Amino acid sequence: FSPCNGGCVNEKTDNANCGACNSPCPVGQTCDGSGHCNTVCASGFSPCNGGCVNEKTDNANCGACNSPCPVGQTCNGSGVCAYECASGLTNCGTECTNTAIDPNNCGGCIGDGGVVCLAATPSCCGSSCVNEETDIANCGKCGTVCPYGETLCASGTCTPCGTAGQECCSGSFCDGGGTCSGSKC
Repeated sequence: FSPCNGGCVNEKTDNANCGACNSPCPVGQTCDGSGHCNTVCASGFSPCNGGCVNEKTDNANCGACNSPCPVGQTCNGSGVCAYECASGLTNCGTECTNTAIDPNNCGGCIGDGGVVCLAATPSCCGSSCVNEETDIANCGKCGTVCPYGETLCASGTCTPCGTAGQECCSGSFCDGGGTCSGSKC
């Protein structure tokens, strides 16, 4: 406590004598406990440069006062700068990607449920890694389904199977009751 105008005041917390005797805080500010006047902000907002900001969403004050997001990034609602992605894309840290087709973030971002598609199944279709060269449900591209029992997927093209000299259908099926031998009818 300090002497002031014939009495004692706490210059660290007294709004009329903040920091020194007869040194009132301006309207909208309070003495912050360290002898400085600071802006009073509503819940969810923080004082910054004489005003109030939402450090969770404010691009110029993301996470802290005077902490701007870099160009191309926005304050993501958690006080962290993140890339702003167009509709249908997901922010996977340093890039925006379509996790339904990105083989490096298949089904979601890595670390958030996504996987990396390996050489045997190099393409991402939805949330599954597939081989579009041989997958009868995704032949040549995601969602292209070859007719079951009549064709197979070879080099990304639905191809007839089961006749003499062709690939066996469904692993061992040949038309006309032929025998599948070494994957050929």
